[in-house]
Amino acid sequence: MSHVSIIDGGSVGQAIAAIVTKGGNTVEVFNNNDADKPVTGDVVFLAVPYPAVADVLIQRGDQLAGKVVVGITVATASVGAAAAGAAAGAIPQNWS
Repeated sequence: MSHVSIIDGGSVGQAIAAIVTKGGNTVEVFNNNDADKPVTGDVVFLAVPYPAVADVLIQRGDQLAGKVVVGITVATASVGAAAAGAAAGAIPQNWS
């Protein structure tokens, strides 16, 4: 089983948490007040609104290195592609 972190405890984050927990995984959910709490999941869901993605990556980019990061932000296809490229550049790579 995996340990999963979900950044944003809104309705989408809570729905993902319920599904992941039902599958037997452990889950931690981060809200706006959890900026000082480290991200410890092997898999991290970014369930924040699109305008908040850049701020999350600035604040937590180092904590996301080496993890599977899943963005579930709703955006248009062109904005989504640009956001994916920006996110990949903001997370330090730990390739072995």
